[in-house]
Amino acid sequence: MGIKNKISMLAILFLFSAMGLSSCLNGDMYDRTEPSFPIALESGSVGQSGVMKTLNIPDLRKPVPVKEETKRLTLEGEIICLPCELKKELRANSQCEKYGHQNVLRTYEGNVYSFIENDKTSDLIKNEKYQNKIVRVIGTLFKEANIIDVISFDVIEK
Repeated sequence: MGIKNKISMLAILFLFSAMGLSSCLNGDMYDRTEPSFPIALESGSVGQSGVMKTLNIPDLRKPVPVKEETKRLTLEGEIICLPCELKKELRANSQCEKYGHQNVLRTYEGNVYSFIENDKTSDLIKNEKYQNKIVRVIGTLFKEANIIDVISFDVIEK
């Protein structure tokens, strides 16, 4: 293969590369829309799980706002270990015996809120003694994240 043939081949390769890059930069390669979650995880396809009914999968796709509105309030509900509940209801592979519990608050309306872990909440989050107890939590709710920064809590039942 002569030098002219090599130059011709390089020119052709360069031309095809430039055309491919051009189509990418012009958006031709980005016109496809693909779901960000598998169809199996779409809202309503999870089944009749009491825990999973409270999780709104499409809401998980929303970007977190830069400045989020916060509300200080009082919530009441039952403390449950979320991985244990998912294991019971959906056969999730939770291993709380090995890694510890992750207790959350399930309100009477069925909303599930986790807690920001700190000195006040570490025991509430991890200790099995709070499971299935009704508690009153006072704190700041970060609504978009479904998480509570707990100021105080009291066991009120069970």
